[in-house]
Amino acid sequence: MPDDPMGQLALYSGMDNLTLFEINDQLDALLTSAKRKTYEFEMELQAPLLEMSLNGVKVDQGKRTALIREHETELQKTHEILHQYCEAIGYYKYYLTQGLLRIHWATNIPMDELPRSWEEWTMRPVQWRRRVKALDPKATAEYHKALKSFGPPYTPGDKNSAAFNAQSPVQKLRLLYDFFGHAGNTISQSLSPEFPPPWNQTRGIKEIRTRDIKGEYTPSADRECLEKIQSRGMDFDHKDAHFWTLPFVNCCLEIMDLGKTLGFLRCRLEDGYFKSSFAAATVTGRLASRENAQGYGSNAQNITARLRVILEAEKNWKLGAFDYEQIESRIVGAICYRLFGATAYLNATESGDLHTLVCSMVWEDKLWPQDFTLANLERHGPFPKEMIKAAKAIAKGELYRGKSMRDGSKTLGHGSNYLGQPRHMAKQSHIPFPLVEHFQEMYFGAFPELRRWHQWVAEQVQTIGEITTMLGRVRKFFGRPNEDKTIRDAVAYEPQSVAADYTNNALLDLYKASKQDLPIKVFLQKHDEIGFRFREADEELTIPRIISIMERHITIKNPAGEPRDWYVPAEAMVGWNLGYRSDSNPDGLIVRAGPDERTREHDSSNLLKRTF
Repeated sequence: MPDDPMGQLALYSGMDNLTLFEINDQLDALLTSAKRKTYEFEMELQAPLLEMSLNGVKVDQGKRTALIREHETELQKTHEILHQYCEAIGYYKYYLTQGLLRIHWATNIPMDELPRSWEEWTMRPVQWRRRVKALDPKATAEYHKALKSFGPPYTPGDKNSAAFNAQSPVQKLRLLYDFFGHAGNTISQSLSPEFPPPWNQTRGIKEIRTRDIKGEYTPSADRECLEKIQSRGMDFDHKDAHFWTLPFVNCCLEIMDLGKTLGFLRCRLEDGYFKSSFAAATVTGRLASRENAQGYGSNAQNITARLRVILEAEKNWKLGAFDYEQIESRIVGAICYRLFGATAYLNATESGDLHTLVCSMVWEDKLWPQDFTLANLERHGPFPKEMIKAAKAIAKGELYRGKSMRDGSKTLGHGSNYLGQPRHMAKQSHIPFPLVEHFQEMYFGAFPELRRWHQWVAEQVQTIGEITTMLGRVRKFFGRPNEDKTIRDAVAYEPQSVAADYTNNALLDLYKASKQDLPIKVFLQKHDEIGFRFREADEELTIPRIISIMERHITIKNPAGEPRDWYVPAEAMVGWNLGYRSDSNPDGLIVRAGPDERTREHDSSNLLKRTF
């Protein structure tokens, strides 16, 4: 056996399989009926997930190349702006002075004889440079970094460019916690006492520490930390260092976003198709996405509207994107009905536009349609379409810094549903704190069942330690039952989990129908959106069938046993690429209220044929 490698591998593989059989009975006994249904559902879901990863979606290579160039230009410009900021505050000069002092102390070479730029260093005789390096290699290396940082702006991909690189964790740590931290208070003494920094003699940036892979707390400058520093900068005045970090942090975040975008645009394609893998890997049942097993594609669920335009249909085919309208809010309404028999919030979600209705409660001084009220909704049911249209026009009025009242209502409504506190929501949304307080006062006053639901969730966590959703998925909460984070996670769990299961059930039904008589190919599940392609000739037969499958009706009952029909409406959008229709993208998605009278204007496959 020791001389038989294949036999050893066979034995190893066999033991892996036999071990699973041995523990199967023990694991099987742990499954309750609810958990078994979840397990069986997840296993059945593997077929459509594999199908999506194999289908993929065609990429317009011309648009892709243009977007890569556009984002590369934006990235370089942002690097240049950041470089100018660093020069303006004396960042480079500060560290150049440190490097000069260190090499001076290590070698005893007079300060005025040391080069002040990398070009000047390279012009010195080779023997002189070798002698300096031999005296103290470590000090010379730091000195070299300081000289190079005084050069031109950082160029992505250029290994010889050593100016400030916002994609380098080490350089961000040095800028934020060294320069803007304790070093900031000494710059005026070491550099230019006649021009002290505005934050001199005040509080500098305090280190934000997170656990590293070894489990130790170390200073961090990841996205979450940068956003915390950004939030503090908005709260403090010009005498605090946090205030002066804002332009630097904004640039770093923008560079990180651009880098992520370019990572998507440059991902490997399989025969001109964007493909990715999907898996139900989260505690709520929501799908996660990443590159596929062959290394092609990337995350398909975080593609921004600006980038979706590169994903297009083949010749004689069309794309559809169906998403659920206000799905999590509707689920919250169903939860409150099942628990308490409360109908106010559930009726509001089914009124035609929850967020606009909430606007009319918060901003009462606006000229809303006369009968556009919660009381009228309770008496007569959903509002007429014309009334909703008129109310939406008012709700589009500006609230704060470019956001409409409806945008604010949507943001604050979701945050309030999930136990968001006014001060925190004000920071995150950049909406004034008094307005957030007023919103919650009116919101919870109109829908008191939401507070009852929050209290019920807290009691469940503190007594039995688990939540079972209206669709039967069970989750055990292992955090401290009295901690705010545990309760917040538990409050958000059921709406997010039901949204995932509702969407995934539709995905499974669409997959089964596609294997029978529904001529579509599914390629995307984006939490509450499903993307597929179909032949143009089949549109009138395909779209109504898909809507009927996606709008799955469920009977919910209140504590008295009274039934109520509940479902989430699906909005259909169709087009020849996944971007939204505009003057520059006439083939993009439009809401399908009736037959699409458009004809395709751009087909990259035709362009390729004409070119070659």
